[in-house]
Amino acid sequence: MNAEKKRIAILGGGAGALAAAFELSGLPNWQERFEITVYQLGWRLGGKGASGRNRTQFNRIEEHGIHLWLGYYENAFRTMRKCYAENGRPLSAPLATWEEAFKPHNCHVMEEPTPHGTAFWPVYFAPLAGNPGDGGVPTHWQTLCLAVDGMLETFRSAAGCPRSGSDPRLLPGLARFLCDLVEAVVLEAVEAELTAIAQLIHGAGGDDGLRRSGFRQTLVEKLDKFWQWLWRLLERHVADNTEAMRLWLLMDFGLANLRGYLADDVIEKGFGSLDDIDYRAWLRQHGASEITLHSQAVNWAYNFMLHDRSELSTGVMLNVMGRALLGCKGAVYWKLQAGMGDVVFAPLYEVLRRRGVRFRFFHRVKNLGLSADGQRVDTIRLGRQATVKEGDYEPLFDVRGLPCWPSEPLYEQLVEGERLRAEKINLESFWTPWQDVEEVTLREGVDFDEAILGISVAGVPAVCPEIIASQPAWKDMVEKVATTATQAFQVWTYPDAAGLGFPVWRQPAALMLTAVEPMNSWADMSDILQREEWPGDLAPNHVGYLCGVTDAGVPPPGDRDFPAQEQEKLKGIVVDYLNEHTGGFWPGAHRETGFDWNLLAGRCEAQGEARLDSQYLRVNIDPSERYVLSAPGTARYRLDPGKTGIANLFVAGDWVNTPINAGCVEAAVMGGLGAARAIAGDDIQIEGESFAHPERAAGTRKG
Repeated sequence: MNAEKKRIAILGGGAGALAAAFELSGLPNWQERFEITVYQLGWRLGGKGASGRNRTQFNRIEEHGIHLWLGYYENAFRTMRKCYAENGRPLSAPLATWEEAFKPHNCHVMEEPTPHGTAFWPVYFAPLAGNPGDGGVPTHWQTLCLAVDGMLETFRSAAGCPRSGSDPRLLPGLARFLCDLVEAVVLEAVEAELTAIAQLIHGAGGDDGLRRSGFRQTLVEKLDKFWQWLWRLLERHVADNTEAMRLWLLMDFGLANLRGYLADDVIEKGFGSLDDIDYRAWLRQHGASEITLHSQAVNWAYNFMLHDRSELSTGVMLNVMGRALLGCKGAVYWKLQAGMGDVVFAPLYEVLRRRGVRFRFFHRVKNLGLSADGQRVDTIRLGRQATVKEGDYEPLFDVRGLPCWPSEPLYEQLVEGERLRAEKINLESFWTPWQDVEEVTLREGVDFDEAILGISVAGVPAVCPEIIASQPAWKDMVEKVATTATQAFQVWTYPDAAGLGFPVWRQPAALMLTAVEPMNSWADMSDILQREEWPGDLAPNHVGYLCGVTDAGVPPPGDRDFPAQEQEKLKGIVVDYLNEHTGGFWPGAHRETGFDWNLLAGRCEAQGEARLDSQYLRVNIDPSERYVLSAPGTARYRLDPGKTGIANLFVAGDWVNTPINAGCVEAAVMGGLGAARAIAGDDIQIEGESFAHPERAAGTRKG
């Protein structure tokens, strides 16, 4: 072996870990530089994004929750576009290209409780041209131009002003309302004021123009003047006119963000300067009304980041929102056309394996041991969970021509397979009673030279106790970077969304922020039913995914009953939710006694709510499955991918320090790219770094 060749052990198979493997194995002459081995718990890749096919239930798709990609995922889409091109599936195969696998979606519905019942507000987005992964992220100046242009078009549409190119569906009745209320000359004067603000921002010409403090102060004063007039116009009407209320929410929310960004000198100080304050508190500080602060518009921001029950860092949210709402390409949302595992992790696995990356499934990381001086990892202890009968484990199987991950191991390939099946062992569970077949110890200099830890932060204490004890930065990270458990369920129904009575059924495959906890998101995923294998007499016409957060903790691994207890708790929550809280968006599924359980599809002899047993319910309680939060004051405790304090240890995932610092696929991929860059020393590009850190940008700064 080449003496300079590095043996890389990648621990975990989530998006961050695989992004690192993909980038390293895509470098020129990588096989002369590296040997890469991925060690994975259980039978599948994906981490929090894993999905599976239930072979006993018509190969239906079973997910951790709702998985959507966003049009600002520049790094993640770049990776997948390269992956699909290299994988080169024939065009006659399903989902052969990335364009087939991801479909654009530009509407989000908000369910609004009102004194007169439930209302539904479809919000349509106007993304940038192009596709995610094309390269490039808008500058701060370009983003501000997009923001004020959006507000101008919203006002023009609402007021019926000339030159409006807005979608007339946004607030269709408001123009008539405002024209009855205010003389046309007044509306045109106000439109001219907002136009002047837009022209002023456009006139800055770039980020350096925004850095002039006098310029920012002038903008703030003009925004405040317009804002005050708008409230005087709408104040008496927001309580009894839905569209007046919606105009106020959109404009108030946008103006508070824009004003706060300018007044707090984000272009000079960076998003990190706002990390210590909660987003709602910051919006209030910059003039957002209490109506807006407790509206679905702001609830959506928290729900988007799974912070329904916790505070949210302003710096992180402002950074993400600037890119997610204003920097998306092609569409705001991109819906996967099969399971996350099918669309993302199966192609990645196929390409990586073809390149020569090795995979060791059924290898549970138990401990990273430090050298005597505490400067390096010198051992990695693994528990081998099962024995492959012959050769390497082949993890994928075919469903209608598509390579897929199963929801359970392919038992026929394992010596212990029948016992695992009979005892219903979950090899992915932190609380599994299963004893490892053997312990395997990897030694530095023999089996690995450098390691990438891709196991999420809540799983770190169990595998890195020595490092945490010796490294204060690691101790701070696991104590400060918080996580939350999540819960989800999928129901397959015979009626489609229209048959269920969904009031916005003309919006295809809707996404919705619900009005009631604990399930605050619904996605109509019926477009992927064609990828499942239902028999004709049982075939559903709709599958709905619902999810939210839960307060489950992390008891010790000896608490074997914990998963079953949480699953039973979830079942009770789902029964109550379907009976009591879906009548607004699925009125056709309700009878006088509650939810009509006979509408649930599947082979099931049970009656009533017992039919729920044929559906899919999941609590994401395992440490590595918990969603990573972005609470105020915590970003500083995230570790840089290449600066861990341990010379040969790197970290990857959405829990490390990235240009986003939020729980999402894009952040995980950024973490993986950062780890690859630190290991290889190559100039690996990570899109969005300059946007995340404008304070580091070069240029003349003027007062």
